[in-house]
Amino acid sequence: PAKPQTAPAGPASGSLVQPALRELAATLSGAAQSYFAKKGIYASSTADAWLRFFQEVDTDGSGRLCFEELVAAVRDRLGTDASRYQLLVLWHRLDADGSGEVTTREFVTFMYKIDLAGWPPPVPGDLERVARRLSQAAEKWHRAGGNWYRVFGQIDAKQQGYITFDDWKKSIRGSQDGFRLNSQEVSDEDLQKIWKALDKDGDMRIPVRQFMAFMKRSVNDVSMHKVTEYSKKKRGSMEVQRNWQAEVEAVKNFDPADLRAVAVQLATLLGKWLSQRGIKFASVASPEVWSQLFHFVDTDGSGRIGFIEFEACARDMLKADRELLDTGLKALWKAVDADGSGESSEKEFCSVLYRLQLETWPELPEDKLVELVGILNAAADKWHRASGNWYKVLVLCDEDGSGQLHYEEFLEVVRKSYPGLSIGPKVISDDDMRGLWRAMDDDTSGFVTVREFMVFLRRHGSAHNLHRLTTYSLQKRGLKDLTDSQQELAAPPERSEAELFGGEARDR
Repeated sequence: PAKPQTAPAGPASGSLVQPALRELAATLSGAAQSYFAKKGIYASSTADAWLRFFQEVDTDGSGRLCFEELVAAVRDRLGTDASRYQLLVLWHRLDADGSGEVTTREFVTFMYKIDLAGWPPPVPGDLERVARRLSQAAEKWHRAGGNWYRVFGQIDAKQQGYITFDDWKKSIRGSQDGFRLNSQEVSDEDLQKIWKALDKDGDMRIPVRQFMAFMKRSVNDVSMHKVTEYSKKKRGSMEVQRNWQAEVEAVKNFDPADLRAVAVQLATLLGKWLSQRGIKFASVASPEVWSQLFHFVDTDGSGRIGFIEFEACARDMLKADRELLDTGLKALWKAVDADGSGESSEKEFCSVLYRLQLETWPELPEDKLVELVGILNAAADKWHRASGNWYKVLVLCDEDGSGQLHYEEFLEVVRKSYPGLSIGPKVISDDDMRGLWRAMDDDTSGFVTVREFMVFLRRHGSAHNLHRLTTYSLQKRGLKDLTDSQQELAAPPERSEAELFGGEARDR
């Protein structure tokens, strides 16, 4: 038989926002929200409606739908008159990898991207205006004006480490623990504009690093980000009587174990301070704790800290004891400011502390690494039918779409239930997770790239089949025949989208 043509491009392509496809998606999304409204259930957004709908129609709990299940669900539950051919075109966009099934995440993300494409883009001045009002509200209600790390913490009420549009809107409007900004101060369109600029890749989730980088970059000229004279003085960039550089230089160098002890002591004090105020805090065993510590010190959101700023935070807010202030803090500063510039960026600060921390994590033997990779592979096959497909596993783990995997992302996906791998500490212990990460991050960069991840898993998972034949390949080799249903899904649409969404298409 002739080779089937490839299906239309997947969600990342420009065809995603073609009017015909957007119109169909909007009709279906409206029907989904109406469906829940009739049942007395409020769906706060398109993504929320589809997530609820998918969970309802996924009766076997597999987390997947095939094309026939989608057709039945749309027609029987939503009551739309969309033709089978229209749904088939939509399916080609949903099932970009041609697996014959669509997961919850693939489905919801795709419909969300179409919805997002129709939102208005920000115009010059929008970001500054909304950011200024948000900062003013943050200062008024939470004493957090201009501190985007604390602003993020208020929005992330569920303490997940990321926020969604629903979190964003609820927090802006919320009267309890929110910013209490009504639609006259910040309109719904404003919220959509800012979110569209924030989530330019359509990931649905914005992690803390991405949120802070965006706000600092987008509103750099707003006064709340300008370094005040007082802040300059704290950093030592204005002439002051105290010679803190000489004090730091006079302290003897600490060995790695002593530096780790100082860092853990600071992190523990920070954890106590935050917990007393009901704010989520990363474990001292997690690399994320150092980023949290840095942002706590960096009160003006400049992305750089000086020793005086560091010392003032430890003394006045964390209530560090005299010994820590006199020696430990200064020895730690010598390590993070290795080039003697007088300042430290987040990358410099966190890298030093991360490497000190990583030295205490287990070094696992080769047979243990092979065993752990085998467990990951089995779970990937069970929940996502991705055995040996390490790129698919990486996409699953890399939730923020950065192309880089951090330890917290890796741990969360391994531990959490579907769509995670649902592997508990009885199967892979916390020590083994840390040992596995140490082996993956052999350059101690703090993250693992796509290439590093793929190379590592292939090296230690060579026993697993990495090159399974597709249905098409099996057919071409005479090993398997395609069913009629498979042929239908493999075939491309015979007409353009403009034609198929006309009246003639509905008769097919």
